[in-house]
Amino acid sequence: MSQHTNKWIIAAVFAGLLALGAMASASGSDSQDRQRVTTTSASSLSGLEALLAQRKIEEDRIVTLEGWFALPQVKRPPMPAKIEKAFVIPIHGPITGTTFKSIERKVLRCLASGAQIVIFDIDTPGGEGQAMLSIVALINNNLKNIRTVAFVNSEAISAGAIISLACSEIAMTPRGKLGDSMPVMVGPEGYVPIPPAERGKIESYIRAQIRDLAEAGGYSVPLCEAMVSLPLEVWLVRNRQTRELRYVDKENLPGPVLNIPAASQPTTWPAEQQPWEFLRVADGPNTLVTMTARQAVEFNFTRIIADDLDQLAGHYNVIRAATVLEDNWSETLVGLMTSPVLVGFLVFVAIMALYTESHLPHGLGLIIAVCCFVIIFGSRYLIGMAEWWQIAVLLLGLVLLGIEIFVTPGMLVLGVIGLVCILVGMLGMLAPASPGKILPDTPLQWSSFTDSIFALLVAFLAATACLPLLGKYLHRLPVAGKLVLPPVQVGSAPQLPAESPLRRIQPGDVGVVESRCRPAGKVRFGDQLLDVESEGGIIEAGSQVRVLRLEGATVFVEQI
Repeated sequence: MSQHTNKWIIAAVFAGLLALGAMASASGSDSQDRQRVTTTSASSLSGLEALLAQRKIEEDRIVTLEGWFALPQVKRPPMPAKIEKAFVIPIHGPITGTTFKSIERKVLRCLASGAQIVIFDIDTPGGEGQAMLSIVALINNNLKNIRTVAFVNSEAISAGAIISLACSEIAMTPRGKLGDSMPVMVGPEGYVPIPPAERGKIESYIRAQIRDLAEAGGYSVPLCEAMVSLPLEVWLVRNRQTRELRYVDKENLPGPVLNIPAASQPTTWPAEQQPWEFLRVADGPNTLVTMTARQAVEFNFTRIIADDLDQLAGHYNVIRAATVLEDNWSETLVGLMTSPVLVGFLVFVAIMALYTESHLPHGLGLIIAVCCFVIIFGSRYLIGMAEWWQIAVLLLGLVLLGIEIFVTPGMLVLGVIGLVCILVGMLGMLAPASPGKILPDTPLQWSSFTDSIFALLVAFLAATACLPLLGKYLHRLPVAGKLVLPPVQVGSAPQLPAESPLRRIQPGDVGVVESRCRPAGKVRFGDQLLDVESEGGIIEAGSQVRVLRLEGATVFVEQI
């Protein structure tokens, strides 16, 4: 080979080596790119944890890389190290008056069951203002002694944000959103502009509400107010000497501020007399505060980030599965069965059934009454709103009352004791007190108790009005007539012995009841004491009766 040929061979080999090197380099570069993408993805997942790690709690301050925030002195309800009774109340979808009534019922159940923590699982775009204020008052007035957590999963917007501020603390998912609580008016075709005067009045009231919640929860008041009002501008400033950080309203600065934005009114103070320095705009004048999970951490609205309820339960050391009070058919059914209206109706039915049973003792009335009481008190017992001793006292009262009616009529002692036991058992069950307490201790519990008492009074008054009519027409009712054994049909009435006292009894004769007729009893006609049967209900001893007719050896009477 010539020298020229050798040069070409060497050049070709060298070019091949360069190509292989380039391929290897490209492959390595792709590998590095993939590694970098993976690292970035992992970093995005752990970014919130890194941010939380940078923000350290030291005594009375939250220390960050830029300075420190004063740690709010917030008194939260105590919580055991290990939680056994945790409840979850979902707030999903638009907030309405129905939402409030559902939450009210669930809060009552939490109180009766001795909840140690109540978690509001919030995913709502907002809703009615009045319903929101009612829910806020419900939390503040009735759950003030129980740790409450607003779990923003995945958005708490408008009314949902204000409800979150009412809880003891806020937790969020990494994708959570919180804020944007400006009042709006919705018409049939969408959003309707609110006149300036009305908007000012509504916003003033909502800002006062949210300011109270912010101060109670230890949140930044300017940031909370900026959730409601669009014109507000919030800055992050830092004290130049102490490095204290604050979120402040641009119009209410803590003092002269150095390096404020050029668009703002410049200060004429010398630099050495400006104790604060501007860091950045936290919220502009044309936006509402709507926080992501990261911003919520930066703004000191939360330090708890959890992917789901299970992870949140682990954070609070919940050792038993939390009870989730879902809006399903069973929860709706429980709400219906424990409502005062249904309780009053069932008590009315039970009274009428027992009265019917006392006149037509065939067992059906007693079964109906027992079923009514089982529904009233069994439903409450199953959901923890009634205790065993209350049911025991009630059953004892029913047994004593049954003995008085069917075994020893006229003694009254057992009947009175039975009625007292029934009353105590019913009042104990209808008073939704917390465990270990006899009387209600929250406004919601007292409200539920008074509603139930009112329903009982209405039921008793209605029964009192209906009992005389039932006693008069009971024997004429089609169903009741079927329950009474028909008289024995015979070809002719049996011949009474000549010495029988019944031969001297005629229709229209008047006598005095000596043994209460239920409907059978004893009546004295002159010097004769006869067995009779009443028509029209129970006739008490001492009453005067008139003979209606004689059927064989049976004397039918009615009360005069």
